[in-house]
Amino acid sequence: MISIIWFLYRWKSNVFAHIVAGKTAAGGERERYLLMDRISSIGLLVLGAMSFAEACGVAVQSVLTVGGIGGKRKLRIM
Repeated sequence: MISIIWFLYRWKSNVFAHIVAGKTAAGGERERYLLMDRISSIGLLVLGAMSFAEACGVAVQSVLTVGGIGGKRKLRIM
C-alpha cells in the first residue's frame, strides 16, 4: 500500500508541475492548482499514515470513530 501511495504522490506531483509550468495555468488559476497540489499531498499523507497504522495492527477505524465523537461540538443558539 505504501508503494501505491508513493506512486500516486509522484504522479500527482508531475501532473501539477506540468500544469503550472505550462501555458495552461495563468494568473489565479496557478494559485488554485498549487492549492489543490498541497491539499492532495496532505490527503495522500493521511492515507499513507492510516495504511501504515493498519499494517502495524492499530485499529484506525476505532480511532477515527472516537475522534469524531470526541471532536463534536454542541451548537448553542441564544
